[in-house]
Amino acid sequence: MKKRILSIVAVSVMAVSLVACGDSSKKAATSSNGTTVKDVVKKMNKATQEGTGSDITGSIDFKASIEQDGEKYDMTVSGTMDVQATNEPVVSHIKTDMEMNMAGMSQPLATEMYTSQDEDGNTTTYVSQSGKWVKSTVEADESSTEMIDAMSDISKYITDENIKKYFDNVKLKEEKKDGTDCYVVSGTLKENAFEDLLNASKEITGDSVDESSIPDITMPIKVYVDKKTYLPKEVTVNIEMEKTDGMEIKKAEIKMTSNSYNVDSIEIPEDALNASEE
Repeated sequence: MKKRILSIVAVSVMAVSLVACGDSSKKAATSSNGTTVKDVVKKMNKATQEGTGSDITGSIDFKASIEQDGEKYDMTVSGTMDVQATNEPVVSHIKTDMEMNMAGMSQPLATEMYTSQDEDGNTTTYVSQSGKWVKSTVEADESSTEMIDAMSDISKYITDENIKKYFDNVKLKEEKKDGTDCYVVSGTLKENAFEDLLNASKEITGDSVDESSIPDITMPIKVYVDKKTYLPKEVTVNIEMEKTDGMEIKKAEIKMTSNSYNVDSIEIPEDALNASEE
């Protein structure tokens, strides 16, 4: 399951990256002042790399209708996610506060996790479970190094051929977002892209993919970039999927809002540092 989730994440990262690079197989999308999508992305990448770390707030809003054994019921998952990360040292903190409701029953999905990486590439993860911290360490090896390299080198998937094959309606426009003047890069991942990009992510996860289990899916994506700082302000991803196996998605939206790119330190709690090893 973890590999499956990572595959979905990898596809989402690739999707956002592909949208950001624009469709160079057609006339390049430009703003009113002649700026192109690639101009915006190049400056955005530089701006984010100059920061010490990031602070991002996310939200998820998922609604589906499920039909099973002759019965039909609704399922919802909603809540927030706070993410902080620093570049040097490599430390991250994720805290979620979500709830799932299905067939009249609700289940909290609150989690908290820290990760840190030492100079040798060994990664330690600290997870709060039922109010108690547990930790585990994964030593750096060839497989994990390849996975990190693949995740950091998404650029190899950004080709004219892939953009033309997988994306429709790549656009660049200008509008205000919460009072800030922004460039807006948008595009829609085509139905055939999910299957192919999920298969491509196998080199990241090593996970095999049952192609017959992948439904037709499209992903409209929108990225707001501050015109003054060129820092990404908000990313919105919607998932639209055909009805399959008795499940119909009515709404699936993930939104990530950037609060800061100047996070310089993250303190891991003493209780977590002193937790027993799994």
